Parts: sequence; C-alpha cells; structure tokens
Amino acid sequence: MKSRIKLSLFLAVLFICTNVTASFAQTKEDIISGKADITWLGLDFSQVKFKDSISTTPPSPGLPSKVTNDDFKNKYIIGWNQIFTTEQKKYDIAKNIGYDKPISYDLDITYQANNKLTRDFFTTSNSDYKTITESKIAELVKKYDFQGKTGVGLIVFVDGMSKDRIEAGAWVTFVNMGTKKVLLTAYRTGKPEGFGLKNYWARAFLNIVKDSNPADMK
Repeated sequence: MKSRIKLSLFLAVLFICTNVTASFAQTKEDIISGKADITWLGLDFSQVKFKDSISTTPPSPGLPSKVTNDDFKNKYIIGWNQIFTTEQKKYDIAKNIGYDKPISYDLDITYQANNKLTRDFFTTSNSDYKTITESKIAELVKKYDFQGKTGVGLIVFVDGMSKDRIEAGAWVTFVNMGTKKVLLTAYRTGKPEGFGLKNYWARAFLNIVKDSNPADMK
C-alpha cells in the first residue's frame, strides 16, 4: 500500500515538473531548438500601407478597382488570415517554418487588433513601403492585448504591400505572451502570385512565412 502511495506521489511530482518545465520553454533558445510550444496568432495589418491607387482603371495586378478601406479591412484582411486555417495543408505554419512540433492556432488576438483599425490603408508614396523598425515592433508588442494567454505567440506584422515592387514586406515576430517580450523578430519579404486580390497577396504572406525558420532568425 505504501509503495503504491509513493509511486502515485512520484508520478504526480513528475507530471508537475514536466508541465512546469514546458511552461518555461519560452526563450529564444527554446524556439530555435524546437522545444517551445508555439501559437500562430496571424497577420497584423495595423501598420500596413498598400502602395497603389484604389481607383485604378483598369484594375492593376493584385488590386481590383474600387477597393475601399472598408473592403480591405472587412473582407481581405479577414480573408488573408482565414486562409491559413481553411487551407492548412498548403499554409501549414509548422511545416513552412521548418518546425517539428505541431503549432496551435488562435486568430482571435490579431482579429481584435485588426478589427479596431479605422485608417487609410492605401498610399502612392514610395517612402511608405518599409516604415517599421525592430524597436517599433517591441513597442507594438508591449501595447498588445494577448487576452491573458501565455506561451510563445507568432505574429506577422505586415509592413508594406507594393504593386510596383511586386512584393510584400513584414516582421515575423515570436513573443512571450505572458511578459509581452519579443523573443525573435526579423524582416522578410515575399512575392505575390496567382489570381484575384486575396489569393495573389496570400501567396506573398505564405512566402514570407516560408522564409522564417527560427534557426535563421538568430
């Protein structure tokens, strides 16, 4: 009887220690080594500028005419985030960043951030393409509402989308959601391709993710 109690206590302590160790696997080294449990939070468009004219006629590549700011926010931003979950075989985050562990998905955090946006997404100025710095990313993360979640979150802060460059640029960012500390961040670009605004630029975001193996972001 005593041996069973001791075994039960040992297993309970082992379970607690294992879970405590896992909960603290939230460092840059843990991400690079593949030990961290990562949650994909999605694409944040709070800083993005799309270089083109919303009244272009005929429609330019990757941007149909008469796309309003409301369309961009309520249709395309939502669509670009959803495609990573609705087409997970192609847009598999873990596979595309070369991560062996499965990655969780929780888009509500970036959905809430994107849903609050009330600004003009479009520009015709070349200087608006790349405007965010690494220090700016740290500021954005500090102000982020992670809704009480902990662990490592992966956010892509989309910086610019340019019809002229045929390119999107973004900061791929791993954060400790509990402390709001940036663990890894790097600027990446991706080429769009395909038909229709949603699919055309979704491919650019996928190519950005593919170029974001944590081991290459030291």
